[in-house]
Order: sequence, then C-alpha cells, then structure tokens
Amino acid sequence: MKSQELRIGNIFMFEDDNLCMTTYGVVIAIKEKHGRWRSITDANRGYEQDDNYIDFEPIPLTPEILEKCGFKKRRDEEYLFSIDLDKHISIVVNKDNFFPMLLQDAEFSGGELNVYSCNLINYLHQLQNLYFALTGQELEVNL
Repeated sequence: MKSQELRIGNIFMFEDDNLCMTTYGVVIAIKEKHGRWRSITDANRGYEQDDNYIDFEPIPLTPEILEKCGFKKRRDEEYLFSIDLDKHISIVVNKDNFFPMLLQDAEFSGGELNVYSCNLINYLHQLQNLYFALTGQELEVNL
C-alpha cells in the first residue's frame, strides 16, 4: 500500500509469517517509512507491531465487505449507506469495479436530488477515507 493513502484507523491485511496466517490490522500510527498497527484478528487481537507500508495489503472491496460496513443492497448492482435523512452514499458495483456517489437532497429545491460522482474505489481503506472525508467520522467495519 502507499503511505499517502493511509490514515489512522484504516484496516488492511497482513501476512503474518510467525503465525503462518493472514491477519487483519488497523493503523494506529503513521511514521515516515513504516506504520504501527494493531491486530484485529481474533487469534492475535491486540498484538501491536511496526512494519513497512509495502507489507500492508489492501482489502479488496466486495459486496460482502460493503454489507459489513453497513451498506444495504438496494438493487442488484447498488448498495446504499444513509449518512442522515438527506445524504446517502451509493456504490454501484460493475464486475470488480466500485463507483461511489454522494446523493443529497438539495435545500430549498423541493426535494430535488443532487448526485455527486467520485473516483472509482477498489479497496476498503479507500472507502474508509471517502466516508471520513464526507462525514468527519470513522466508518464502522465489522470484519
């Protein structure tokens, strides 16, 4: 992963050679060439370590991951997350591509819907970063 894409709170995969398993970690500190992370995998929950960012593997987005983040399937290819009564994040899935949009009821427009399209995203940390940018809060992820 690229260090400039990471924020504290981002979740990633890590191949743990000591335990011979893939573990999920959450970034708890960002330094120049490495990051401090804490395991969120049950087998070694709470274990902390510093590692180079290139050892962090992004978690690919899937419909299942979207649902674990609180998105609700709206149609065959669309998942929706309600930020509040008049703002929603919509993600349209087309094969292995995820296209996020912000849907917002405009004030004083008689309920007219504004749609703002965002860049293509493919990984969980990108979804977390987008959610944080739009809301100022962390996206709750239940892996």
